[in-house]
Amino acid sequence: MGRARAARHGGGALSALVDPPLHDDLGAACAKLDRRKTNYRFDLERDIDWRRLDQPGLHVGPTLLHMLGVDLGGLDDETVLVFDWAYAIAVCEAFHDLEATVVRFTDDAATRLGPSRSVQWLGEEKRKHMALFERYAGVLRARRPDLARQWDRLPRSTLALPGSGEAEDAGTDPIAAHYVFWLNTLFFEEFTIFLAHCLERDRGLIQPTWASVHRYHMREEMQHLPTDMAHLDALVLSPAERLTLSKAFLFRVEEGFRVDFGLARATALLAVACPSARLPAIPPLRQLPLFAAMLQDKVFRRSRQAAPYLAELAGCLVQPAAAAGQTLSVLDGGPTPRPRAASLAALLQDVASRQPDLPITYLEGDGTQ
Repeated sequence: MGRARAARHGGGALSALVDPPLHDDLGAACAKLDRRKTNYRFDLERDIDWRRLDQPGLHVGPTLLHMLGVDLGGLDDETVLVFDWAYAIAVCEAFHDLEATVVRFTDDAATRLGPSRSVQWLGEEKRKHMALFERYAGVLRARRPDLARQWDRLPRSTLALPGSGEAEDAGTDPIAAHYVFWLNTLFFEEFTIFLAHCLERDRGLIQPTWASVHRYHMREEMQHLPTDMAHLDALVLSPAERLTLSKAFLFRVEEGFRVDFGLARATALLAVACPSARLPAIPPLRQLPLFAAMLQDKVFRRSRQAAPYLAELAGCLVQPAAAAGQTLSVLDGGPTPRPRAASLAALLQDVASRQPDLPITYLEGDGTQ
């Protein structure tokens, strides 16, 4: 990819020795963002509703559980509360690590990113978010020290930018590395907003201070999305390169879904603290309502805009099958009927038998066709 880009910017042996520019007119995009007002910012002490910490309530309601494919219906009340505690602290640690990764990357890449008040504000707000989630994690630990001790014995695994390893793999291509970073940041910031919306739908059940934490966190994260998009849009990448990188991004998210979204560690604590509990297996990401939201919900619209592969899948969404199996296909051609099928394989066979001239590509989990 790097050689092709060097040729596109002049070609020849000399250009291969010159570090190509990362961005095309990033300064103009950032200048517009730098002029925005900052009255969206919250105060960690004054605005968060710390006074209601002792009031009862859940940390994960039925809406979010449904989106994540978690079925607690067969568990007793105490086991449900253990999972609720575990997922809450998993979210705190995951969001803390996500914010820390963004701070670290933007600090290290400051020279390449150039002077920008928008990126400066991003870093300041991320550091505040780290303190916010670290503080609430402390509240959870103080509330259930027995669970905290068991939690700390489990391997730490969080939502901290799955796919960031790809940026390291792409170290010889800084443009690809920046694309991976900003796309990951954009997607997971949109997920934090999506999570806040889920909590809001269940607001009568959610612990008031926890609801306040995510409401104010969302307010600042919404201001970070234009900064992410400005850096993504300005990167010197071809549409084909963006498609390839966004496909790798999605496969990494799928591969690490249970670990990176805190579910693996929360369920691991449940197995230790409540060994008789039987939690149904969480389906793969593509079978979950969350994945449908990634392709359809307006919260994730910028991710679809920045990741051509997500947009491609969104344009090819078919009616989910009633039975287990993949629920998406990539159909290259005109409109196709939408029969009821027991699985994606059955759907593709049916379409192929009735429209033999229609090219169909089936993508395996590792990206092979």
